[in-house]
Amino acid sequence: MSLSKIPGCFEFSELKKSFFPHLFNSKENQSYAGPFPDPKYFNPDDMSAAARAAFLEWQKGQEGKVFNFQDEMLSYCRYVNKYCRYPVGHPKIITDQFGDLNDHFGIIKCKILPPRGLYLPVLPLRSNGKLMFPLCRICSEELIQSPCRHGDDERSFIGTWVTEEVKLAIQKGYQMLKMPQPPRKKKCLRIKQQQDRESVQRRREAESPEERESRQRENREREQRRREAESTPERETRQKEKQDRKRTEKEK
Repeated sequence: MSLSKIPGCFEFSELKKSFFPHLFNSKENQSYAGPFPDPKYFNPDDMSAAARAAFLEWQKGQEGKVFNFQDEMLSYCRYVNKYCRYPVGHPKIITDQFGDLNDHFGIIKCKILPPRGLYLPVLPLRSNGKLMFPLCRICSEELIQSPCRHGDDERSFIGTWVTEEVKLAIQKGYQMLKMPQPPRKKKCLRIKQQQDRESVQRRREAESPEERESRQRENREREQRRREAESTPERETRQKEKQDRKRTEKEK
């Protein structure tokens, strides 16, 4: 439905926002005050037959009037949402020590337990390809219409919402159980190192004796060239770093 049809749906007799020359909206015309712009700036070619006829009739009534760009803009947009809160800048991701929910403004991913018997649920959940407002995760997934008899663990669900939604939900009886914690980088690094070692081990076990001998010879030659290229202080520094790494791994 086009915006011009909305007033008629609500039976508004007066159309406050009439035709506007959107193609006339350029930087050099921001302070324009004078005769009404040419009809082409209203883009009548893209209007329906009824809208075009209404525009031509409206345009006849504007002859001799002054078109003030600033006044027109102010009459259409009397209010600008200037003083409300908006997130700005790059988001700060908090994974621990979250603190009080009321101290935050943004987006939160958490596990929520809805109350029972709430007439107007607050938090949405996408289930079965549709956006629902359930009070039980299992009931929404299985489309159960009978009274819910599931426990708290079955009723709770994980989702991502705006913090203001969650704050209102808590006021209505929802409970925020926990926030999923991402895996630690150190743990991920250790798992990746273990996978790399296992992959190398499998490749070596699949080698033939000739391939193994060739690989070992290339490694010895590469190590010899590297030692010849580095100076004595560099060699001592490398050995010290190697010893430090071994000591750190043992401590872990």
